[in-house]
Amino acid sequence: MEASINEIGRTYHASTSLLGWLFMVFMGGFFFAMILGGRHADKHRKLPAMLVSCILLAAGACIFAWAPSFPMALLAMLVMGIGGGLGEGLAVVVISDIYPDDSRTAMLNWSQVMYAIGAVLGPSVMHLILRIGISWRVGLIVTAIISVMSALITCLGIATRREMPVRHDQQPGHWREVIHDPIVFWLAMGILLYVGQEMGQASWLAAY
Repeated sequence: MEASINEIGRTYHASTSLLGWLFMVFMGGFFFAMILGGRHADKHRKLPAMLVSCILLAAGACIFAWAPSFPMALLAMLVMGIGGGLGEGLAVVVISDIYPDDSRTAMLNWSQVMYAIGAVLGPSVMHLILRIGISWRVGLIVTAIISVMSALITCLGIATRREMPVRHDQQPGHWREVIHDPIVFWLAMGILLYVGQEMGQASWLAAY
């Protein structure tokens, strides 16, 4: 979406400051869904939450693709934010469940490599789509299709029980324990600064 931010602004006659609410709403939904999704997965299972994530991402992308007004686009971003928050944090844990042996680190690294490729390839493909005169809404439709495919893969994982079950003797800790852990705190601060810088550049570089 970042690559087509100017086109979205022209479609809805939205100023740059108004467009900023798209990212604010997305990250608001993302933040709360990631925390609640993690707590839910600790007590129950992860793959059903991943399935909900894929469904919400597909629904949000479809709503945005056909949104007739800017408020509807904001609603779509909230739905996508919730879907993204549910899925992104759990994806790493699901990989660890599927590959619990010596290949776990390699698979986690591969997931980050694919994330980086997608982060570069997505805006580049979107730029080409816009350059040849195709609507920016096509990118959201493709996103919805990919999310539906991911939902089907997740359903296969649920059917074949491709995740480690929560042990009955496992007692999830309180969230305050995590916040008060100094290692977790400083790692979180590093991620906060890194992602803040990354999202800031990715979201607004195209606009300027």
